[in-house]
Amino acid sequence: MSSADPSASHSEKNNGGDAVDPEAASVVPAGEKSQFMSFVKTLASFTGDLSQLTCPAFLLSGVSLLEYSAHWADHPDLFAAIAYERDPADRMVAVTRWFLSTLYGSFHSRCKTGTEKKPFNPVLGEQFYCSWPASAAAAGTASGAEPHVTTMTCEQVSHHPPVGAFHIAGAGGRVHLTGQCGQKTKFKSASIKVEQTGRAVLTVHPPTGPSGQGFGTPDEYFITLPEMVLRGLLTGQLFVELQGKSSITSASGYQAVFEYVPKGWFTGDYHTIKGHIAKLDLSSSPADDDDGDGGSAADPTLSASAAASAHAAKKKEKHAKRAAKKAKKMAGAGLQQILDSAEILYELSGKWTTQSIATRVEDGAEEVLFDADAHPMVVPTVKPLDEQGELESRKLWGKVSASLIAGDYPTATATKSTIEDAQRALRKQRADAAEGWAPKNFAFVTDAAGGGGLVSPGGDDIAGSVASLSLASSPSSSTASPVGPASGGPQGPMRLSATTRAMLRALGTGAVAGVGNEMLTDDGLWAYVGGSS
Repeated sequence: MSSADPSASHSEKNNGGDAVDPEAASVVPAGEKSQFMSFVKTLASFTGDLSQLTCPAFLLSGVSLLEYSAHWADHPDLFAAIAYERDPADRMVAVTRWFLSTLYGSFHSRCKTGTEKKPFNPVLGEQFYCSWPASAAAAGTASGAEPHVTTMTCEQVSHHPPVGAFHIAGAGGRVHLTGQCGQKTKFKSASIKVEQTGRAVLTVHPPTGPSGQGFGTPDEYFITLPEMVLRGLLTGQLFVELQGKSSITSASGYQAVFEYVPKGWFTGDYHTIKGHIAKLDLSSSPADDDDGDGGSAADPTLSASAAASAHAAKKKEKHAKRAAKKAKKMAGAGLQQILDSAEILYELSGKWTTQSIATRVEDGAEEVLFDADAHPMVVPTVKPLDEQGELESRKLWGKVSASLIAGDYPTATATKSTIEDAQRALRKQRADAAEGWAPKNFAFVTDAAGGGGLVSPGGDDIAGSVASLSLASSPSSSTASPVGPASGGPQGPMRLSATTRAMLRALGTGAVAGVGNEMLTDDGLWAYVGGSS
């Protein structure tokens, strides 16, 4: 892979819709320019979520959006290495290195081979399974560590709104990533803005014992997702620019914040990043209160007889709301204090498309976190088509992809429409029969449940699953974990109290958009509950 020429920024246009990334090729075939401009005009006049629009076939990537989740493990060695860091500060550096490595594949690698195109919208229940082979590099740094296969399971768990869930397991059960992602898209200033909704939760079991083979107390990392803008619409040279902020916040008291710096009108480069890794003082966090009543005490001025009256009941409700509002304000102030008093350990800089640097504040020492040129992506292994189920991505969309590769756009459009029409008919059939639907591999667990309370998409409790998220058992236990495959090792997110999980969420979103603004995440996690590929 080659990095962008820094001198190219002088010939780049401004950061509006006519922006040009020198690595992006034109997406428009010579004979389709008229249709492309017609589509751009449709975008400009369209209101609402752009995912509802039909995209011209020549703008399709030939890959399902669900498969893009595999970029979380483009570098399985960096993912596995997290699990072998004993010190929580060093572990956060390893987590930061791995996270930065995921950005290149997710948002820029396609520019190396052509240009950004639109993936297929996954159908409800669509699945994607893949793995990365065991290697010495992925064994981590622990003494005597054995190489392990890294595995991934993805499933489309919701169609309206579209949400894809994913789970990755590596280092022999020491590290797991579980999460979900949706997109809200709209046309803005000759570009397409994509707000990524959802989160990712990384669970790590650090090594213990002299040889490092033991599984230590799990640490959990709450990851928010960056926003992105698809630029180059007017030129046909489409590329993704990240914007805003994202964060990673750990239960062990560390936080990484990433700011994606947009290119200026006349100066600067695309894809610049800055940020920091900090230590948080969680001793000043809000008091634990899992009873859900807002922390309000009974009003001593209300007598038993008054409480029985309607007037007293309203007064008590008003008092409770006032107390809850005050408690929330105090909690917000406490969280903001934690963020404001954070001890900065490293400053982050560079470009997320090429090389990123961590500078230690204590002595100014610099360390390359990730270099895309020196660390190529590892292509995952996927089963042959004849061994895949009908709802697995490459089997489902295979004929459409083949037509796109051959340049047969009419056939690609017709085949794609057949798949989508069949899904609409299936949804109508379920609705007419009042039939529910549940994912094969995931179940929703609310933040309020604190790691318990798994619920189905319809809100029904899943019997016997409330305690299944506990990571108290060791991988050497004779009792298999009820969450995940029977390959040994704890699976899924650790069981935190509702307050602790809410605090991680609040600190993570607070670092991105300010305390009290949690619009970037939803209210729970699609937890991995096993299933078979």
